[in-house]
Amino acid sequence: MAVTMRTHPQRIGRPRAATAARIPELLLDAAEPLFLAQGYGATTVEQIAARVGATKRTIYAKFGDKAGLFSAMAKRVVKRHRTWLNGEFPGATIDERLTNFGMQLLSLALAPDVLALYRVIVAEAHRFPEVALLVDQLAAQGVHRRLAEIIAAEAAGGSLAVTDPALAAELLVGMILNAAVHAGLLGRKSAAATQPARWAQAAVSVFLDGCRQKSGGSLR
Repeated sequence: MAVTMRTHPQRIGRPRAATAARIPELLLDAAEPLFLAQGYGATTVEQIAARVGATKRTIYAKFGDKAGLFSAMAKRVVKRHRTWLNGEFPGATIDERLTNFGMQLLSLALAPDVLALYRVIVAEAHRFPEVALLVDQLAAQGVHRRLAEIIAAEAAGGSLAVTDPALAAELLVGMILNAAVHAGLLGRKSAAATQPARWAQAAVSVFLDGCRQKSGGSLR
């Protein structure tokens, strides 16, 4: 006699009161691996909701839409690696402080989950430019401002000839990150990944050589 096996699928609908408060985090936990593995376009709201046993309506209520959920997920990924921005950067000289800043910046940009997020953006930018813009702004938020503050303080003290600290910060971030992130996106190990201290120090040295007080010029 054949035996009929009965399965009990995960209940979908209104969550219990005990777990309702955790629904946003549970949705983000479910969304992150899907977005990072499949990309933005291929991941559906239905897939994410099913993993939590919720409905699409729950996602819309908590995050507005799929783009809102992706935005919250991206912010959480980057936030995991950004706590250092609020601290001080040790060092007896500006060379040492900027090198320490650069090493922390590399640890953020080359973290596996951050690189996976960048890959999603590169793959989806032509179809979802608003998502690419969001993550670009998110990655830069705070980093350029904090670095510009450090450079501005040194310029005010007379050790650097910099009249536009924001521009100087953007240039230094590019020197530290551009080649490193490019290699990371292609799955290659770069000197920045294997020797971050040496890489950051070299970039800072070249940068500061153009910013030291000298007759006839400054970084404008």
